[in-house]
Amino acid sequence: MLPAQPGIVGYSVRSRVLGHEVWTATVWRDDASIDAFVRSPEHLTAVRQGSSAIAKVEYHRVQVRVSDLPLDWSRVLAELERAAARAAATPR
Repeated sequence: MLPAQPGIVGYSVRSRVLGHEVWTATVWRDDASIDAFVRSPEHLTAVRQGSSAIAKVEYHRVQVRVSDLPLDWSRVLAELERAAARAAATPR
């Protein structure tokens, strides 16, 4: 599904067998491409089919320079930690 999406530059999936955690990192040409994918019938079907196995979902967007690609998972996980810290510091 992902390789055929207009605007996708690349993606990677990481999972932790114990703990049932899965991360997907995607790189898109622009915001319009990812927005179109999120609304696409393929994505909506995948979300519906996988919803029974998903306890928690988080989405984070990060701007990166082309020269920083490909991203490694240490960078992706560090970005997720920064996003969590920002969210925790934001009053609700």
